[in-house]
Amino acid sequence: MTKLVKYTLQNSYSKKNLVKIPPSYPNEMMVKLFSSTFYSNLIKKKFFKKKNFKILEVGSSSGNNLRYFIDRKFKTYGIEINKDMVNLGIKNLKRMKYRVPEIKIGHNTKIPYQNNFFNCLVSINTLHYSSGNEVNKALEEYKRVLKKGSLVYIETSGPKHFSHKSSKRLGPLKWIRKTKVKDFRNNSHIFGYFSNKKQFQNILENNFSKVEVYERYELSKISLNFFVGICIV
Repeated sequence: MTKLVKYTLQNSYSKKNLVKIPPSYPNEMMVKLFSSTFYSNLIKKKFFKKKNFKILEVGSSSGNNLRYFIDRKFKTYGIEINKDMVNLGIKNLKRMKYRVPEIKIGHNTKIPYQNNFFNCLVSINTLHYSSGNEVNKALEEYKRVLKKGSLVYIETSGPKHFSHKSSKRLGPLKWIRKTKVKDFRNNSHIFGYFSNKKQFQNILENNFSKVEVYERYELSKISLNFFVGICIV
């Protein structure tokens, strides 16, 4: 059974670090890959020159990534795990004076849309909230709502990410966070972190017809490391 993290409007972003508004800028790696034909052959083939794409973000949070696709006139949708998080995205997009797309309650293994509905799915720092066998169930659910030949963008924490490095492995795709950073998720949720890039690639290749895998780092006072997968259903 899927256990959901109890995000609320109070803990959804770090106000103790003097953050006054929710995250409002699109993910830099996503923007880079979706803005140029130079970086990804799969995105080049499937995304550019398309006008009628329906794009879903799983874990749309404050709407910061949705705004990138809204700007480009795509039919944009989002899902979040509870009413609080849905309202966070709606409120933040309105604050930025965006037309608010359809945002529903849903999660990795329960997407409230019919089969073969979307042309593209984006999942950024969301897949690892499922763990163990739930990771493959999430990927199956991603595929269910996508048309054949659709594009999938997945980003998840790598082993050099501070939260991953400070977590204890309980089993395959099962880790519990024990970070020094004070966080309500510590010791309270099992995460589906990947042990290495090869494991990430193998699981994607078992689920999708074509796969590209990348790794990225962010310079910060804390270690930020991510795996990125571009896939075709």
